[in-house]
Amino acid sequence: MQNNSERGTRISTPIVFMVLLILITNFCVALFSVYERPLSPAFDLLYFIAFAWVLGWWLKEDSQKYKEKWIYELGILIYAVWMIVIPIYLFKTRGLWAFVTIFAFIGFYIGTFIIGLVASIFIKLLIAP
Repeated sequence: MQNNSERGTRISTPIVFMVLLILITNFCVALFSVYERPLSPAFDLLYFIAFAWVLGWWLKEDSQKYKEKWIYELGILIYAVWMIVIPIYLFKTRGLWAFVTIFAFIGFYIGTFIIGLVASIFIKLLIAP
């Protein structure tokens, strides 16, 4: 009997970190918007650095799983053109299943924002006089 890692359905550590990063970030964004406060530029910078780091971590681990080699500096690719490189990589390694991954990420991103918005409204209602 095959276990999850042999079938390729194991959730990787970078994905768990990506989920936590996006969930916490979307919660903070929603909380700040509920209180009508602007986000700090430092928050945006830290989010960008953390997102690029986790995305690079995932890409490195995933490319080892699919035995893909990168001929360019991965850090520069993620920094400059990650929105182009990631879909190309997904279609190259997964074929049409890349759509599932892309739509899952978009759905997750929207879902975590909604969760963050509901949670922050709930917090505001509890704290507001």
